[in-house]
Amino acid sequence: MAEIKNYLTLTGNYAEQILSYYLWGQMKPPAPTEIADPKFIRSGSDQDEKASLTVYVNADDYMLRIGHNLPLAQQRMFQYFFNNKKAAGEKTQGWDAEITLQDILNVGGFSNEQGEIKLTHEQFLELTYKSEEVKHKRYDDAANAEFIANQYYIDTNSDDYWMRGFAFGSTKLKLDTNKIRYVFNAKTGKALRLENVYVKPQEDNFDFISNDGLAGQVNPILRQIMDPSGIGRKVEIRFDYTDDGYVKLNKGIYTQEDYRSYIQKVSVPTLILKEHGDRDNPDDWDSIYPDKPSVEKVNYNKYFQGLKSLYQSSVFDFRNEENKVVFFGTDRDDEIESYKAKNLILNKNINLSSIEGALKRWWADFYYDLEKLKTHK
Repeated sequence: MAEIKNYLTLTGNYAEQILSYYLWGQMKPPAPTEIADPKFIRSGSDQDEKASLTVYVNADDYMLRIGHNLPLAQQRMFQYFFNNKKAAGEKTQGWDAEITLQDILNVGGFSNEQGEIKLTHEQFLELTYKSEEVKHKRYDDAANAEFIANQYYIDTNSDDYWMRGFAFGSTKLKLDTNKIRYVFNAKTGKALRLENVYVKPQEDNFDFISNDGLAGQVNPILRQIMDPSGIGRKVEIRFDYTDDGYVKLNKGIYTQEDYRSYIQKVSVPTLILKEHGDRDNPDDWDSIYPDKPSVEKVNYNKYFQGLKSLYQSSVFDFRNEENKVVFFGTDRDDEIESYKAKNLILNKNINLSSIEGALKRWWADFYYDLEKLKTHK
């Protein structure tokens, strides 16, 4: 008999889907008449704390809808490339030495009929990470070439921003180091573009456990709200690949112009007064952008608005057909203590100790919904 796979589809609200898989082990939550079914009671054994469920995502669909937004300009080794710089050692402040035309020729580069030099990934590593100190610290990471796409900091104004952050958080994508080429001008040695850029999404998981930025602060609170009885399980995310799994990114080309355009999109320029310029004349100021892009800021408003819409769904509505709240224990002799569930005491305040600073102010706007939780869900 063929294996029956659980799938996560990305055409609808996949945040609801993955939360349902986490809580109930199925794509859709149970109806109120089904919610007290014993099949949702988790074992009391320690081993069951590590329980997991695997869901599959079509890799091509993932790249089309989510993975395509991987910001290549944020990847350190590509920053070296587009700025013609070698990786700096720990004792060097900022950038290290310039990559010259002679350096490129020394690693085996040669001019083609188009007046360009194309290096393999291996040649680029030798060019950029030459010193022993740098090789010891960074060479292996660059050789492995796994990029992290942190969805909390990517396309932060898009409609699907909150879903990407909630469901996927930080996902790794592996670069096809056999296909990629690093293209330089054969006369000047200046970096022109990347060619044959292919990446493959790597295994991921969803379980409200994270040490990463926003997720590390918010997830402990969401776990109290969305899984008060602790019935959730780790959702292992696997990808169904076509052929070798690598998908062309940005049509396989990323140019110097693409790199600079991204910097202007996410970074604030420094204004410099032209020589003999008039300070009161806006035309006498030049906007100078940095050589490395800033990181996009988290869009708290978009994220929390998305969480509010998730709250309105039935995924973590723990009421039965009589509108009574259902608590879940284990298969052992549990003692029910007042309003106390595993992750939440319903007649107490939500524990907000994991968040601080500006995030608390944003959470305050969301807090009235948490109060509703304690009386309705």
